[in-house]
Parts: sequence; structure tokens; C-alpha cells
Amino acid sequence: ISQSISSPVVALLSDTDKISNGDYSIRNTVKSKDEIGKLGSAINNMVGNIESKSKIQNGVASISEAVIGQSSRGNYSENILKQLINVTGADMAVFYTLNESENEFQHF
Repeated sequence: ISQSISSPVVALLSDTDKISNGDYSIRNTVKSKDEIGKLGSAINNMVGNIESKSKIQNGVASISEAVIGQSSRGNYSENILKQLINVTGADMAVFYTLNESENEFQHF
């Protein structure tokens, strides 16, 4: 009985150590239906949320770095479009900017 309790706890401890060191790809495989299994499931949900938030923060940071200090509308548009494609994993994208002199949006 003690082995059936200690093995999953040791596995969860190992996973949480990896998570605390920044490895958000970790998912534990504890599948029991008791409290240990519920804890494992909660840890998987938590690390999934952390991973998602980390990706969003990194994406926002890379987009911000790409557009800060751009001197022309063309450079700004090109850099933000490249970063948006990179961050979202899209195969294609469209970016519109407002041409204030003609009062219309134009695609880049």
C-alpha cells in the first residue's frame, strides 16, 4: 500500500521541481481516481495555464520589441506583421493601416 501512495507522490514531486525550473511542457501521468490523482490533474491544469500565459507574455514582448523605434509606417507594418505571424503560427496574415490623408485603411 505504501508503494502505491509514495510512487505517485514522488513522481508529482519530480514534476513540480521541473515546473518550478521553467519546464512548462511537463504533464504528469498519475491516473488514479483518489486524491493523488486529483492533485495530478490539478497540477496538469495549473501548468497548462502557466504555459499559456507565458506564451502570451513572450508574444507581447516580441511584438513590442519589433515595433518600438520604427521610423516609418512601412517598417512598422512589416515588423509587426512578421511578429504576428511568428507569434500566432499563422501561414498568412493581413495588416491594415490608416492612411489619414485619404481617410481610408490600406493593407500592407
